Amino acid sequence: MQAAIASIFQTMHPIAEAVVGRAAAMFLSPASLLSVQAMGCALLIALIFTVSRRRRDRPLRLRVIRKALFPRRLIASRSGRADIKMFLFNALAATSLFGWAIISAGSVYRGVGLMLTALFGSAPAAPIPHWLGMGIATITLFLAFEFAYWLDHFLSHKIPLLWHFHKVHHSAESLSPLTNYRIHPVNSVIFINIVALVTGSAGAALTFLLGGEPGLLTIGGVNILLVASTWLLTHLLHTHLWIAFRGPAGRLFQSPAHHQLHHSSAPAHHDCNFGASLALFDWLFGTLIIPPRKRPDFLFGVTGETPPVFAQAAGASPAAAPALKRRTLS
Repeated sequence: MQAAIASIFQTMHPIAEAVVGRAAAMFLSPASLLSVQAMGCALLIALIFTVSRRRRDRPLRLRVIRKALFPRRLIASRSGRADIKMFLFNALAATSLFGWAIISAGSVYRGVGLMLTALFGSAPAAPIPHWLGMGIATITLFLAFEFAYWLDHFLSHKIPLLWHFHKVHHSAESLSPLTNYRIHPVNSVIFINIVALVTGSAGAALTFLLGGEPGLLTIGGVNILLVASTWLLTHLLHTHLWIAFRGPAGRLFQSPAHHQLHHSSAPAHHDCNFGASLALFDWLFGTLIIPPRKRPDFLFGVTGETPPVFAQAAGASPAAAPALKRRTLS
């Protein structure tokens, strides 16, 4: 009996270690979307915004603030429950199931670097200070990521086959930070590969031009600008808070209001504001809509009948939506 228990323990021990390690990386790694730093920053900004918007003649009550920050519909609605299901699937299982379909930015970096060296020979080291090279590389690769995000997002709206997968995300009828995970696995694979191609190529070109690897300014091994955007913006983009950047700031940065317009079902708002944290590429390519100061009336979601989110994630045909809906709800 003791031998059997010991055998079971030896089998489960590496599994338990892997689970604990995955959880630690998910919640403690500074660059993780679910890191305590990212969630804490988002909550603090949301709290400051909510308190600043209250009427001066009304007392500050925790219950009122809680309802303003976490309205019941975000979790209790069918859309909110679907967000939870997709979060559990994508956060816990998607990488293990679909990792084989993903290329790495490192592989692209090495391949493009070898090609550039073969074509042009080795470039001499650029006569600039190391700190300046690091700064240039940090900004360049952040811009490369933002462009890759914009490009993938733009194509996901403009190519019907890709929209079929991307509309899983847009079927959300309410927005919460969990909506970040409401993504079809095919959409995720395409996105990660586009990011790898763009950032890997940009990194190789920059290394070639500077005559060596300049290094990056990082937090937890991740570009510091990407970490900052994750902490300050990513969670807030999928919320009900109408925080609107206007003027020059609205042309440079995405705000929660920018992204709410992106999720709007109103035809006037279709195909706008594709950026991650920057509005720069939307401005350059004519897809930017700067939000007004006050929120206009519109609904979230996609027009027409759509199948339940898990049926969509399985690749269901839009033509089968009514039958799928009846079958799932019966």
